[in-house]
Amino acid sequence: MSHLIRDPIHGFIKHSSSERAIIDTAPFQRLRGISQLGLVSKVYPGATHTRFEHSIGTMHLASMAFDAIQEGLDPTIRRQLGWHKDPARKKDKRLVRLAALLHDIGHTPFSHVGAGPKTNSLCPDGYSHEKYGEQIIHSSDIAGMVSKEEGPEALEDIIIIAGLAPPLQLRQRLLSELIAGTIGVDRLDYLPRDSLYTGATAGRCDIERLIYTMRVLRHPKFEDPLIVIDLGGILAVEEMIFARHAMRVQVYIHPICDIYGLHLREFLRDHLPEGRWPTDINDYLQYDDHRIWEEMRWAYQDPSMPGYLHATRLHGRNHFRCAYEVTTRHMEDNALIYQQLEQEVYNRFPRELIRTVIAQEDVYSTQKEGDLIVLTLDGPRNITAQSEILQSLALTFRFFGRIYAAPEKKEEVRRVCAEFVRKETGYETA
Repeated sequence: MSHLIRDPIHGFIKHSSSERAIIDTAPFQRLRGISQLGLVSKVYPGATHTRFEHSIGTMHLASMAFDAIQEGLDPTIRRQLGWHKDPARKKDKRLVRLAALLHDIGHTPFSHVGAGPKTNSLCPDGYSHEKYGEQIIHSSDIAGMVSKEEGPEALEDIIIIAGLAPPLQLRQRLLSELIAGTIGVDRLDYLPRDSLYTGATAGRCDIERLIYTMRVLRHPKFEDPLIVIDLGGILAVEEMIFARHAMRVQVYIHPICDIYGLHLREFLRDHLPEGRWPTDINDYLQYDDHRIWEEMRWAYQDPSMPGYLHATRLHGRNHFRCAYEVTTRHMEDNALIYQQLEQEVYNRFPRELIRTVIAQEDVYSTQKEGDLIVLTLDGPRNITAQSEILQSLALTFRFFGRIYAAPEKKEEVRRVCAEFVRKETGYETA
């Protein structure tokens, strides 16, 4: 029996009774209380969407993508992946849907903002949202449901395809790439979803065109099957990569979003037992955004509670202000100048009045993500060689070094920063 969920991005989403049973479990329902974008709603009020609807949307796109890569699939590859047998192919489609549904089940409250950067994570050593996700699947009713419907061996398959553990088999790697790769359906759901709820139109891209042009081909060098793009999908890929960059600059690393995230992590370090999320999975599952906001509200009203000062920054909107920003538009040696500027500010002002945040990215890095293959009339080629836009983006590096100050010190800190940069570089600030 199939059921329907109406989604603002994809319209009606069909799902089976077994998928619905997993959606109804307590660990999955917890995702209703995990915001997709952390504290972005403090800047973009509409951005109140959660990991719950994103996970369901990703499942829907995974189904579409799986069907798309069957188109024109070489019989040898089909046999190599086990899809020459109809029952095996249908089972893999069910597994990739479940993997997409469960890929974010382990997220901390406030998603990536609540976990913090890898170099200073709020997760215990050896933990991440992927590790939590793997443990949640194993320890909850989900494990029994999957084993009953698909067999006990399917559980590890789903965990690996969801990206919660490294792939061991060729088939697992290919299906995992379908979800979390450069053009994976995880990204193809969150970009238009984040765009809709924030109102930042730059995140829109032609996801259906991109999915319908996905193919599977043997790698020209390594012989392993990989996901490639038909010639007609180049424009959709360009749109998607630029959309991700534009959303990052406009939304994900917005200066106010950055400082709110920093204040939140400072509150959590003071407030959580031992300053980190718990390792006990039952304790961990008790946390969501709503619980943290409630505990922060109590801390805001009681100066004796741990995290009181940081709670005032968040609840009272008395957050630190961005006093100065060093970017790639200012100077070539931006990272070095920022490091010197940071030291100058710390020498001039008490540390409790200053916060610093660095955000940097390669707009499109073939080293990090691998260059996509496109099927041209002359055979498979790297997509960067076929796209002047991607060639330009691959050369683009963005750096944002921000100096934040307590509200009462913002102007003084700004003047010190501007004067220092002028002396060191000759760059005149506005």
